[in-house]
Amino acid sequence: MGFQATGWLCRCMSCACGPLPCCISPCKNVRESTTTRLLYTIILFVVVVLSLLSHESGWMGKIYSQFQEDLDNFCSKLNAGTGCRRLAGFIAIYRLCFPLFVFHFLMTFLMAGVSSSQTIRGKIHNGFWFWKILFLVLLYILAYSFPVLEKWTKIWMIIGIIGGLMFVYIQHITLIDFAYEINGIWHAKAAKSVGFAVCKFVSV
Repeated sequence: MGFQATGWLCRCMSCACGPLPCCISPCKNVRESTTTRLLYTIILFVVVVLSLLSHESGWMGKIYSQFQEDLDNFCSKLNAGTGCRRLAGFIAIYRLCFPLFVFHFLMTFLMAGVSSSQTIRGKIHNGFWFWKILFLVLLYILAYSFPVLEKWTKIWMIIGIIGGLMFVYIQHITLIDFAYEINGIWHAKAAKSVGFAVCKFVSV
C-alpha cells in the first residue's frame, strides 16, 4: 500500500508539474485525451458557475443588496469600485471570461500543427496542469488589478457579440456534420439488414 500511494503521489506530481497526462485512478484504461478534455471542461464549468454567481441578479447581487453598507466599506478596502462592480455585474463577468479567452487563444497558437501527443507541445497540452492553472490565475489577477479595463466595456461587448456569433456558427456546422455522419453510419448498417431490403423492394 505504501509503494502504491508513493507511486500515485509521484504520478500526480508529474501530472501537475511535469509532462505526464492526468489519469483517473478507478479508470486506468481511460485515454489521455479524455482526461485532458475532462480537466478543460472542469475549468470551463467553474468559470461558468462563477459568472452566474457574479451576475447582478445572482448570488453576489443578492448578498450586496442585503449587506450594502457593510460591503461598501469592504469594497473600498479592496479597491473593487463602487458597489463592488468589479466583483459583481456584467463587468465582473467580462473579467472572468476575458482571461479564459486569452488562455485558450494562446493555447490555440501554441498547439497549432501538433499531430502527436508525444511531442513537446502535445505534452504541454496534456500535462503541466499546475503551471497552466497558475498562469490562468495570474491572468485573473491582472484582469482584476487594472482599472483601465473598465474603460473598454463597449469594446468587450462588441468582441463578446462577435465571439458569440462565431461560437454559434461553429457549433451549428459541427452539429450538421455530426448528424450527417450518424445518418451515414445508420444508413450503412440498415442497408445490410433484410428489413431494409424488403422496405426498399415494397416502396419501389
